Amino acid sequence: MKSMQAFSTLQVAQLAGVSLASLERWLKSGRLEEPARYGDRRLWTPADIVRVKEYAKKYGGRWPKGER
Repeated sequence: MKSMQAFSTLQVAQLAGVSLASLERWLKSGRLEEPARYGDRRLWTPADIVRVKEYAKKYGGRWPKGER
């Protein structure tokens, strides 16, 4: 069985260059889709990290136009 590389939410925030608070806020507001979970923990994949980085680069913490 192949093991999957998974990252914590803190690791993803650090790798994406955003604060943990911003990442949590984006998840809570629905601006970013929640990753898979194992119990109460989020399991972030490398593809999820790319998605967070793209979102941060595009919006930089600003609300997407027309969503506020």
